Amino acid sequence: GIVHNLGRNKQSIYHGHESSEILSLTIDPSGKYAATGDQATVYNNDNKQVYIKVWEIEKPGETVSTLTCVPNMTGVVSIAFSPGESKYLAAVGCDSSHMVS
Repeated sequence: GIVHNLGRNKQSIYHGHESSEILSLTIDPSGKYAATGDQATVYNNDNKQVYIKVWEIEKPGETVSTLTCVPNMTGVVSIAFSPGESKYLAAVGCDSSHMVS
């Protein structure tokens, strides 16, 4: 994931999804954290795993949290922090039923 701060003309690049492609990105209301959602590329006993990674924009090499999405979700098409204190993170799957996690 790449976040570009236009005011300071600085980019933060996050490489924490290893072999997965990032499908979605959001920034929390404080501007301190970003979250990225990937697609299922890791197979464990025929179950596809989808992950959401939360990371500090100023320290893109460090993952703050790794969240495993619900089983059978094929990817995270949309992601958002809750308003205010960013206590919650919502993700919408790119499966046919657009599962919310």
